[in-house]
Amino acid sequence: MDKPNLKHEAKIITALPEYEDAFINYFQDTTRSFMSLKNELLSGIGTISHEGPARMRTSADEVILDKEPAKIEMKFNIPFDVITRTNVEALIKSIDEASDSGIESLVPQIFQFLGEVCDVSGQVVDGRGQPFSFDLFLELLEKIEITFNDDGSPNMPTVFIHPHAKGS
Repeated sequence: MDKPNLKHEAKIITALPEYEDAFINYFQDTTRSFMSLKNELLSGIGTISHEGPARMRTSADEVILDKEPAKIEMKFNIPFDVITRTNVEALIKSIDEASDSGIESLVPQIFQFLGEVCDVSGQVVDGRGQPFSFDLFLELLEKIEITFNDDGSPNMPTVFIHPHAKGS
């Protein structure tokens, strides 16, 4: 009896559109989960897949801001034999690489978009080149809405710093 040709059989299975759709959905969902687990900003806001323009409305002065969805570039490599031999460790490594690449692509876009929203809604404090001062810091704090629990303790917001911001 002849041995089956695994590469030939794998090509037949992977040629099915259902197989391709299932793999793409699995890869996207798993990569998105990895990104959220690795990045605190993404875990706090979550992500969804969306095609077409997104209409965003800010809460201050009901300013409408039209924004295209972010395009996430992910670089990764999945050799054919990883799938045909069901090499789970190598597949997870590829998903891990894709999630790192996706974070590098998406996070700066989120900060850019948040900057645009803050700017059009009047939530930006511009020091105009001045050195840091308590007056500027107080002006910044006045722009942050802080709610309080029934016992009077504050619900402090989470602060994120742009990944390209340089400390002094």
